[in-house]
Parts: sequence; structure tokens; C-alpha cells
Amino acid sequence: MKKLTFFIFVASLITVFATTSQANTISQVLSGSDNGFGFSGLHYATGNQSMSGSNFSSVSLDTNFTSFFHIDDHSGNNNFELHLILDDKGGSLLTLSGVLDFRVAAGELLGTLNADFSDPSVHADTFFKFVQGTTSVGGNGVPNPNGINGDLLALWGANSTADHLPNSIGFDPSTADLGIDLVVRWVEVPAPDSVALLALGLLGLGFARRKQS
Repeated sequence: MKKLTFFIFVASLITVFATTSQANTISQVLSGSDNGFGFSGLHYATGNQSMSGSNFSSVSLDTNFTSFFHIDDHSGNNNFELHLILDDKGGSLLTLSGVLDFRVAAGELLGTLNADFSDPSVHADTFFKFVQGTTSVGGNGVPNPNGINGDLLALWGANSTADHLPNSIGFDPSTADLGIDLVVRWVEVPAPDSVALLALGLLGLGFARRKQS
């Protein structure tokens, strides 16, 4: 009985590890324009509700690091991490990290991402806030921000020090100096089949030993 319990325990650990190791790796940062939504890049937050302004820098994916979005993990650890190259700032880097939780109600903050700049002369480290809800821009080839559609995520936010404006995902421009417009694509990376097979094998061996005894 003890041996059976041990085999089941080990198999369960392997199964849990296989499940929690699943990841959604961000594979692409898109660029373009869709129904008034231009992406992906940073802009000065001087325009309408901090959501528009002159270009600060376009961005592209930094493939030297792994970027990810664990859409179903809200454990308090980072479920979003994105490594970007600031194309118009000499190739300096920007790392976004934090938790995005699309389970919150419309009009609530779905997440604040830390924004760490590799070159402090480009901009001091800051953050970007994103509010649950969608706007009338986008929605054709990419999701309405802030939103998800299939393997695409559209984010539109700002580094505002205040709460968002009523009935809006935007912020008072006097409370922010940078805005961000992002569309990313991710691919699911499932746990290796061999791990699942090992867990099943251990379970089978455990029940076989029980039958023999």
C-alpha cells in the first residue's frame, strides 16, 4: 500500500509540474494600423485622454529573451513579460512585466505593468496602466483594446498617476507623459508528451503492483 501511495504521489507531482509549466510564449509584436488604432509603439501622452500624441518610439520584439503571457495564471507572480527594442532610440531596450487579469469587470484596472528602460537617458523607469474595456478603434484585423481575440492581445494604456477617466480606458493627459499601443501574438507551448506519458506509466505501474499484491 505504501508503494502504491508513493507511485501515485510521484505521478501527481509530475502531472502538476507538466500543467504549471505550460506557457504562452509571445512570438510577435505586430505593427500597423487598424480602424484608427496604430500599433505597436510608445507615444507622448499629450492627446486625447493620454491615448494619442507624437511618436516616442516604435518597438519590436527582442528575441534575445523569452517574452510570455500566462493568460490563466493570476497567482500574483508576473503573468506577462515582454522584452522590446526601442527602434527609434538607438536600439535601447524596454522590459514590461506584471500581472494582467482580464477577469475584472469593465471599467476596472486589469493590470499595471512595470516599464524598465535599459538606458535611463531615454526615459526613467515607469509603469503603464491598462483598464478593462474596449474602445471603438481596432476590431478588424486586431482586437479592440484592451482586449483578446484568439492568439492576439491588444493593449492601450498610459503611465498616469491618477485613476482612469469615467466610462473610459483613458486618463487625464496632465497625469501622464507616455502612452503605449501594443498588439502581440502568442503561441501556446504545451507540456512535453513524454512527461505526461511518464506520469501515466507510473500510475499504471502502481496499480499493477497493487493488483499483484
